[in-house]
Order: sequence, then C-alpha cells, then structure tokens
Amino acid sequence: MSGFLGLHMAVSGLMAQRARIETIGHNLTNSATPGYSRQRVELQAIRADVNPGVLTYRTVRGGGVEVLGVERITDGVLDQQVRQETSLDGFLRRRADELGRIENLIPEPSGGGLSEILDDFFNGFDELATAPQDLGVRTGQLDRAELLASTVRQQADSVSDLRRDQFERSQVVTERINELTANVAQMNQSIVTAAAAGQAPNDLLDQRDAALDELASLVDIQVQHHDNMSVDINLDGHALVRNTRSRAVAAIEVADATLGALGLARLEVQVQGTTTSAVSVAGGELAGILAVANVDIPEAILELDTFTAALVGQVNALHEGGAALDGSTGLSFFDPTGLTARTLAVSADVAGQPDMIAAADPLAGLLDGSVSLDLAELTDQVGGPTEMYHNFVAGVGSGTASARTQANVQGALLFEAQQLQGSQRGVNIDEEMADLISAQHAYEAAARVFTAVDEMLDTLINRTGRIGR
Repeated sequence: MSGFLGLHMAVSGLMAQRARIETIGHNLTNSATPGYSRQRVELQAIRADVNPGVLTYRTVRGGGVEVLGVERITDGVLDQQVRQETSLDGFLRRRADELGRIENLIPEPSGGGLSEILDDFFNGFDELATAPQDLGVRTGQLDRAELLASTVRQQADSVSDLRRDQFERSQVVTERINELTANVAQMNQSIVTAAAAGQAPNDLLDQRDAALDELASLVDIQVQHHDNMSVDINLDGHALVRNTRSRAVAAIEVADATLGALGLARLEVQVQGTTTSAVSVAGGELAGILAVANVDIPEAILELDTFTAALVGQVNALHEGGAALDGSTGLSFFDPTGLTARTLAVSADVAGQPDMIAAADPLAGLLDGSVSLDLAELTDQVGGPTEMYHNFVAGVGSGTASARTQANVQGALLFEAQQLQGSQRGVNIDEEMADLISAQHAYEAAARVFTAVDEMLDTLINRTGRIGR
C-alpha cells in the first residue's frame, strides 16, 4: 500500500465519520422538533484504480470512503396517507363542531326551550276552553303566543347568524391556504437552487412538508413531486402551485335558486388567476365549512320553516272557523303571511285584543270553548306542529351525534397513520446514541490508521538505508 494512499484513506475515514457525528448531533438536537425527519449519512467505498502501472501492486486495494450525501428518512406513501387522513379528519371535525353549534342553538330538552313553550301554548288553549269568557286567561294566551313567535324568530335568526359565521370562517381559511401555497412556492425556489448546487436541503424539505400537512388539514390537495425536488399542488385538477408560482383561492357567495328560496346564497370556492374557476372541495376544514353552509344550515332553516308553516296553517284553519266574544269569525290567530320561522307573528286580528281570540263554535254560543279545545288537541295530532318540532330536534341531535362519532373514528385512524409515520421519520434517541458511539469509534480508528501510516512514512523517509551504519 502506498503511504500516501494510506493517508488519503485515513483522511477520508475521518471526514466521513465527522459527517456522521455532525448529522447524528443534528438529529439529537431536533428530537423534539415537530415535523423533523431524521437524517442519515450515505457512505460509499471509493473505487480503487484498477489500471496497471509500473508502481502499482498486483492486488487491487480500496481507495477509502466518500460521503454521497445526507439522506432524509421519509416514506412518500406514508406521507401521502397521512395527508389524506388529515384532510378527511379536518372535514369531519369541522362539520361535527358546527353541527354542535346548531344543536346548542336548540337547547332541548331544557327548561325554557321552544318545546316547553310550544306545550305551554297549546295547554293555554286547553285552559281557555274551560273559561272562554275570562279576559285574564285570554290575555295570558296571547302572551304565550307572542313568546312562542319571538322564540321561533330568535331561533331562526341564530341559525342564520351561524350561516354568516361560515362565510367569515371561510375567509380566514382561504387566506391561510393562500399564505401556505405562497410559502411552498418560495420554498420550491430555495430547494431547487440548493439541490442544483449539490447541497442537501433537508430542513427546508421538512418545512415544506409541514406546510403541505397543514394545507391538507384545510383543503384536499393533490401533491406531485418532481425530479428537481420541487412540488406541484393541485385542487380538483386546478393548479395552486406550479414550481415557483402560486394561485390564490377565494370563497364567495353566489346566487342559487334552491337556497335563494330560504334567503340564502351558495358558498363557493374559486381558484383565481387569468381565469377564475369554481372548484369542488371534498376534504379539509374548508369542505366542512361548505357542507355546513350549503347543506346542514339550509336544512335546519327549512325544517324550522316547515314547522312554522304547519303551525300557522293548522292553528289558523281552526281559529278562522271559530267565533270571538263579539261573534266575529274568519279571524287569523297568526299572521297568514308569516309562514317562515323568521316572520312568524301573531295576527293583527287578535294582537292586543284578547277578546278577539276565537274560542267558540259560532253555532254553540259565544261562551263555548270547543274551538279552543280543538286547538289544544293539535299538540297530540299526528303530523301536528309539536310532532314536527320534536322530529326536527331529534334529527339535529342524531345528526350531530353521528358526525361526532365519525370524527372520533377518523381521529383514531389519523393518529395511527401519524404514529406509523413517526416510527419511520422520528428520531429514536437510543438508536442515535448507539450510532454516535459507533461513529466515534470509527473516527478514532481512522485516526489510528493515520498515525500508523505516518509512522510507516517516518521509517521509510528517515531510517531507510541506515541499518548497519
């Protein structure tokens, strides 16, 4: 072995083991850093010179070791699986949270809830049937009716306010999406530049992956990797990021015939650019907002409106056939034009006029209470207002419970996927310490080789030919 080749081999070993020690130290110091992927130094034996020459040995020897690079330990398949699970989790959790807010707006069963107020309203007609001439009882019934109408309106307004909250929340989410896509485009530039210069931009890759994971929690992105280490991001086939350029998304309200009948507009997501395109969002928090804004809240408003229309229609149908204390007939109890939950009101025919409540059958005398009794029995009628409202409350409760169950199940699936990813990417301190000791010993051994070769050269240069003198 040439002495100078031996020195080169020893130096290559020292450099390689130093790289290992530095990389292991980087892993250990980032063992608790969120999103960090452990790194490993890739080593390769240096190919020996196999060309024969006058001064070469007949036996080919190695040329030492070289560092090929610092590998980032990741699994693209696992990363994609985690993003898919994250996107579905974001959708289900946001929808469950918002359905829970709808449920909170309908505090049933509880004291003072609409169900109790509705029961009191119909029980008031039962009381009026026993004393149709009592103005105090009649005044109390009008008070119950006013309370019922104002509670229904308040409940409808609260649900409508929640719909406006969805629009505002969508603005926050889309703004964050735009920030993240712009950051990914910038990181693409830095990563491509570093890779082209022969550097290993592993920490930048970790930061970009963290941005992609957060994006996946907000919207269902599709990520495409390129050989130059850049990534493209698509949403429903539309580009959000191409190399170093990004496009913004916006959530806007557009006219919709079906929702327009409820006084609502449809919340839509568009990709901005030279052309603006509406996109379908199937996952992430943004999809949950869209589902609640365009489906769940409109359904709740429609159910409340259907209940209100039934209440007005059925009460007025009986009341208009009865007679007030002065013999008047054809009087509406509720405003016949207020057929939605937000417009329910006591009719001007009876408002402030308790004597105009039509409790009597016109043929049975003005002190009769049979019509009032018929009105009281609406509370037990199949398909009546009470049953409709109870079905609405039960539907909201069961829908919310189902959404929460789905969100919890998906949360468990996401946790499992993240644990599997963590076992692949995460830093194991015990394993790193074992590698550190190995690298340290290898460094010491390479240093000992260097010393041995140095002693050989000293003997060759300073002592050769001196034997026997």
